[in-house]
Amino acid sequence: MEELQKAAKIAFASQFTFYLKAHFFHWNVEGILFQELNALFEKIYEEVYGSIDDFAEKSNSLIN
Repeated sequence: MEELQKAAKIAFASQFTFYLKAHFFHWNVEGILFQELNALFEKIYEEVYGSIDDFAEKSNSLIN
């Protein structure tokens, strides 16, 4: 069970880190493809953020 808890914590941390990186890229994109990349990164971070709460609740039941 401890390995499953550890894996859940790592998976959640990875998911949240991915969200933060996508949000960072969204805010810091520059150049000729600004509009396209800005919209892409916004879509990515919004989708990931939308799944974080559900993932946290499900993984929390494993951890506690």
